[in-house]
Amino acid sequence: MKRSIIMVYPRQGFSGLYVRHMPLSLLYASIEVVKAGYDVKIFDQRLYGDDWQSHLHAMIGPDILAVGISVMSGAPIEHARLIGRFVKSVDASINVIWGGPHANFYPDTILQDEASCDYVVSGYASVIFNELIEAIAAGTPPEGIRGISWRRPDGGIEVNVANDTSFEFVDYREIPYHLIPDFTAYGQLDDGKIIFSMYSAVGCPYQCTFCSSPAQYSRL
Repeated sequence: MKRSIIMVYPRQGFSGLYVRHMPLSLLYASIEVVKAGYDVKIFDQRLYGDDWQSHLHAMIGPDILAVGISVMSGAPIEHARLIGRFVKSVDASINVIWGGPHANFYPDTILQDEASCDYVVSGYASVIFNELIEAIAAGTPPEGIRGISWRRPDGGIEVNVANDTSFEFVDYREIPYHLIPDFTAYGQLDDGKIIFSMYSAVGCPYQCTFCSSPAQYSRL
């Protein structure tokens, strides 16, 4: 049985030119699959130049069950598309899963517009991502798993929006920081200091119209 997962963080466009934080979204989403015994590796596209494909290709082996991509709206969408298509060109049997802020609000659009995407995870992802991975490993459709949308074998799209509005508690001691192979890659790019990200709160009190946070965390 395939037991390996690659978690991918795409390039961020202009917002990632000066400060590069570690991909915490991937760490949070990986908590339960790591606890379940899956072999998880992180691929941060921001760390590579135009030859990123060769580095990702080197990570793709016969034991890869799925590739998860954390996608923000804007420039990362196109990078996520290219990543998914590249993965499928290497091995079409690998399941490509989108998550992140963009996936929270547009699961149906993602599946309609991007053929390389097989599943979309909306909402808090640690628990339901593990449930999805277990369903994929068992060869069963993710029916009944909240927040999972997917493409059926006949090409139809099933959308199961997140219906659990409760906060997903994350124990900081379970965050798999060991998945980051090199912390020196993260920091302010014109400074030699390393940034180690650790957040003690969820959501944001501000109402910036360009951000997904007000809609996502309005209930907290």
